[in-house]
Amino acid sequence: MEYWKNDGGSALLTAGCHALDALIMMMGTPGSPTNPVKSVTSLSAKSASPIFAPYGYDTSSVTILHFTNGAVGKTAAIVDCLQPYYFRTHLVGSEGSLLDNKFHSTRLKADKEHWSQLSIKMLDSDDFSDHPINPS
Repeated sequence: MEYWKNDGGSALLTAGCHALDALIMMMGTPGSPTNPVKSVTSLSAKSASPIFAPYGYDTSSVTILHFTNGAVGKTAAIVDCLQPYYFRTHLVGSEGSLLDNKFHSTRLKADKEHWSQLSIKMLDSDDFSDHPINPS
C-alpha cells in the first residue's frame, strides 16, 4: 500500500506547506505588493531506503524563496527520517532571531548575551488532539 500518493503528492505538500506558509507570513502578507515572492526554487528526492518505499512521492524537499526586497528564505520538509516527531523553527534576521521557543531581538531591552524564552507549547509530538481542526 502506498501512503498518501493521491492525497499528498510530495513531502512539501504533506509536511512542508506549514513551514512555507509561516515563512511567507513572516516576510509579509501573502500576495502583498510590498514584498512579493520574486522566484522559487524547490528540489526534492525520494528515499532509497526500503523503509520508506511505500511512500509514492518524494520524501524530502528543500525550497528557497527570493523576495523582491532581496531577502531569501529556505524551508525543508523531511518525511523520510527515523526519529521522534519534531517541528523545528529557526528564523534569523537583521533585527532578531527565533529558535524554537527562544528569541533574541535588537528592538527589545533584553539580555544581549542570552536567548529570551517564550511560554509556548512546543510541537514535539505527533499528538494533535489539541489542534483546532480535528478530523475525528
